[in-house]
Amino acid sequence: MSVRRVDPARLIIGERSQLTRRLHATIAWRGVDMTTVQIALPDEVFSTMRMSPGEIADEMRVAAATIWYAKGLISQGQGAEIARMSRAEFLRALSAAGVSPFQETLEEVRENLLRG
Repeated sequence: MSVRRVDPARLIIGERSQLTRRLHATIAWRGVDMTTVQIALPDEVFSTMRMSPGEIADEMRVAAATIWYAKGLISQGQGAEIARMSRAEFLRALSAAGVSPFQETLEEVRENLLRG
């Protein structure tokens, strides 16, 4: 499996307030266990980015899920759950970040087919 570089500057989140609420409800309904992770950021980050702490948290979830997916550590479904997006939205976020939605290169697929 190859590791793909991710350009963090290309990571984005979309307009998804209603969809996000539905997904949060779906995740809660599914009974997905979540652990809270806290990090400290300098106060200037929020004014520099012109974002609220919640918006920064959304960006960080998308960034982490995208990087972990690019490294082959998680699946698309797991990435979507971490980012609190639908799978289609996560695929768009991967595309915006320049990350292939395929975790195997064409060469790796060929090698696997030849091996049987």
